[in-house]
Amino acid sequence: MIVNRERWQVGDKELLLKVRSMVLRVAKLRGWLLSRAAILPDHIHLSIGCSFNVATDEVAICYLNNLAFVHDMKPVFQFGAHIGTFGEYDNRALKT
Repeated sequence: MIVNRERWQVGDKELLLKVRSMVLRVAKLRGWLLSRAAILPDHIHLSIGCSFNVATDEVAICYLNNLAFVHDMKPVFQFGAHIGTFGEYDNRALKT
């Protein structure tokens, strides 16, 4: 989850469409599987599939950096993100 600083709300439809476009573009360019994207006025939820060798913080930082372009490089989002995992596999499925 990527959160707007101080949870301020975005109501500009054009801006929200640009955020959507960037979310889709990043997933495509990185080869990540974007299952769901909930772009809300004050935060964004993403369900992303990526390979096990991609760190979750790398995914978050990539989105934060790319979404900064949509907002003319202004610090719109909180630094950091809430990251969780889900799916049928856990760390026992990985060979060490």
